[in-house]
Amino acid sequence: LGAGKDPSSALRLAIVLTLRKKKDPAVSHFLNDPDPMVVLEAARAIYDTPISESLPQLASLISRHDLPTGLMRRVLNANFRLSSTNAVQKIVSITSDQSVAMAIRLEALSILRSWHEPSGRDRITGLWRPVKPVLISQVAHVVQPVLTSLIQDPEPQVQQSAILLAGDLSLAISVDALTSLLRNHDNPPLHRQLAVTSLTKINPPKLLQILRTVIDDPQDSVRAIALRSLAKLQPREAVGPLRQILTSGSIANKQSALQTLGELSTDGADLILSEWMHKLLDQNVEKELYLDLLAASKKRPSHRLQKLVSDYESQQSSENLFDTYRETLWGGNENRGRDLFFNKISVSCMRCHRAENRGGTVGPDLAGIGEKRDRPYLLQSLITPNQHIAEGYGTTLITTVDGKVHTGIVRQENETMVQIVTVDAEVELIEKDTIDLREQGLSAMPDDLVKQLTKSEVRDLVEFLAKLKQ
Repeated sequence: LGAGKDPSSALRLAIVLTLRKKKDPAVSHFLNDPDPMVVLEAARAIYDTPISESLPQLASLISRHDLPTGLMRRVLNANFRLSSTNAVQKIVSITSDQSVAMAIRLEALSILRSWHEPSGRDRITGLWRPVKPVLISQVAHVVQPVLTSLIQDPEPQVQQSAILLAGDLSLAISVDALTSLLRNHDNPPLHRQLAVTSLTKINPPKLLQILRTVIDDPQDSVRAIALRSLAKLQPREAVGPLRQILTSGSIANKQSALQTLGELSTDGADLILSEWMHKLLDQNVEKELYLDLLAASKKRPSHRLQKLVSDYESQQSSENLFDTYRETLWGGNENRGRDLFFNKISVSCMRCHRAENRGGTVGPDLAGIGEKRDRPYLLQSLITPNQHIAEGYGTTLITTVDGKVHTGIVRQENETMVQIVTVDAEVELIEKDTIDLREQGLSAMPDDLVKQLTKSEVRDLVEFLAKLKQ
């Protein structure tokens, strides 16, 4: 480490990289380096590798507010991984410090929300690295003194996270602040919706009284979510307002109302759903509601409703896969679809496809696909990918003279070589004089991908793809 004080930043950086490769805890000496790049690489070495012995030193940087976001996220998550009372206190102090960057305050709030039930996947690297949970009571005890001020924070995103935190930790101390926020119609609708959600989780003695004051709220999105909560407490009382939403509410709130009706334990729900199933058979229902109405009706034990569902399904071709997914063409949620595309591991869309300037390149770039293709085409591509294969993206099967089979998409070809890219994004070069057989294959997209998705998820993906414009 004698060269650790060398005036050359490049040399010090090289030392950090060497120590990282060796997993040497001595790399922590560079956390106080005058060059921010050297400090960042030292933090990456400690956190990403990981070098667990040096986590406390990395966590101790939390009092420094001059650190770049990438470094500060690792500092926060080092404290998260330590899971000590002191670490909880430090994370809470970050949430209420308005001089700290917004992204870092939100990261700190997110950590507090999940600390009692942490994901096994690392928040930075995405690798499987479980964290020791902290008792919810321990987190709640430290959060309580600052929660009300966080709910009233001038930054809307901090307010949102604080409202959710109150519900996740079931903090009764927040009930008055949440109720006040909910009753003020000047507050953003989303904040008021989240307040209803958190109050329902906390379940204070006056919850029913609070909900009854909101079911006639002028903001229909707030009214809809309040009705979902009321329906769990007083199912019969919720039926009338739910019927009203189906008559005059927005599409999103009608979808929510139908979902709630599907879960109500009352005959009134069956009556409303039967009326709407008759409308569906007469093709007198908004296309965005088809899936929600059918899903709600299928949940009900009513023989009459099941007969109406059967009558509808008999009009669709059971042998035509597209017909069985027709209800997913409209009514999806673009944001949920985006989350599925980028984050749902079982389908791994972004592994092969690029959208919104991120993702893989094995499959076609989907930029502007919503302008180039209609919804039926997008749905068909999801459920039967081999029906429409984009030019240049069909797989090629090459068998070489040694009996090996190479499968991938041809990216380049000349007189002597063929370059293919496999589904794992690996590049293979094959000499043409070693090729014994070359065949055109199917789409690189799995033909059973749709089996990994619910119909609701398919609908959300269609909505996301349809909204991808240039």
